[in-house]
Amino acid sequence: AITYCSGLSLAGKTWRLPHVNELKTIVDTTKASGATVDTTAFPGTVTNVYWSSTTQTAVTSVALYVNFLNGIVS
Repeated sequence: AITYCSGLSLAGKTWRLPHVNELKTIVDTTKASGATVDTTAFPGTVTNVYWSSTTQTAVTSVALYVNFLNGIVS
């Protein structure tokens, strides 16, 4: 995924896979249910799991993700 994103060129911009702390900052923790992503800042974001470039400490072949349905990092 890191390689794929680094090779993207969309809208004249280059892209990268964000690290888990970046993804966590756009989670709206004030919401009790539904999409927990900040929909004001990121309108139209699909409530889904978003992979990060951060790997697990114990198993570096496994990446962490943020679930925008409930804000959980796994």
